[in-house]
Amino acid sequence: MSNKEYKRIYAREWRKKHPGYNSLYSNNRRLSQPWVVHHNSAEQRCNNPRKESYKYYGGRGIKMKLTTEDIKTLWFRDRAYLLKRPSLDRINADGDYNMANCRFIELSLNSSNHRITNRKAVVQKNRSGSTIAVFGSIAEASRQTGVNYKSISACALGKKHYITAGGFRWEHITN
Repeated sequence: MSNKEYKRIYAREWRKKHPGYNSLYSNNRRLSQPWVVHHNSAEQRCNNPRKESYKYYGGRGIKMKLTTEDIKTLWFRDRAYLLKRPSLDRINADGDYNMANCRFIELSLNSSNHRITNRKAVVQKNRSGSTIAVFGSIAEASRQTGVNYKSISACALGKKHYITAGGFRWEHITN
């Protein structure tokens, strides 16, 4: 057994004997130093090719140039502790994580603020086929009509059993 395998097995056994130790530490840290979580997440997005989101950040050349202390400064500068769900935002979506390009904003604002990648416009039609409205994306159509976005997507893609969604026909606009 190699030294690396031994350490892995020992660590697994130790965690079994001390359940909740790491989660207790993480929860305390998350509450006492919430900016550390944001720093670690951003660093993983930029530097870890095994992360699913790496292709949108590090894979595009976006660098993490902030330290934990820098993010702490941003946290208090932007008064993120007053926000319901603070989120680290890059003002220029193609820029690096640096002091001039980052701020804390509400997560709901940051979610609608990301760069447009593969949004497809969708047309809402009545059952007879007359156009009612045109939306820039399925998400926008869902927000404005209250119809589930997955149902709109399935209908627009012509999936079986999805002729209508919310009582309307939906089609993608082809260029």
